[in-house]
Amino acid sequence: QVFKFSPGESKPSLILGVRFEPGKDADHFCKPTDVAVDSKGVFYVSDGYCNSRVMKFSPDGKESIQMASNAFRIPHSLSLDESNGRLYVADRENSRVLALDAGS
Repeated sequence: QVFKFSPGESKPSLILGVRFEPGKDADHFCKPTDVAVDSKGVFYVSDGYCNSRVMKFSPDGKESIQMASNAFRIPHSLSLDESNGRLYVADRENSRVLALDAGS
């Protein structure tokens, strides 16, 4: 699961995924590894161990896009460079970093 917390809050304002229920669709994750959030609230989730994908979500978590499907073995870490419109993805098992168009 992925949780979004508002500043100063102890309860999540948004929960994505189903607890202990892995899957490959837009409503499920399988061992997500990292989250990156841009200044507009758009966020990216690396869903690495089972799904090998990076998902992009709107600030409210309702719209999702799978980015660069089948490009990774284990996307393990994310870094966002908003000034250049890039999302860097550490693809652990391929020993590389991919630069994707963040498109936000």
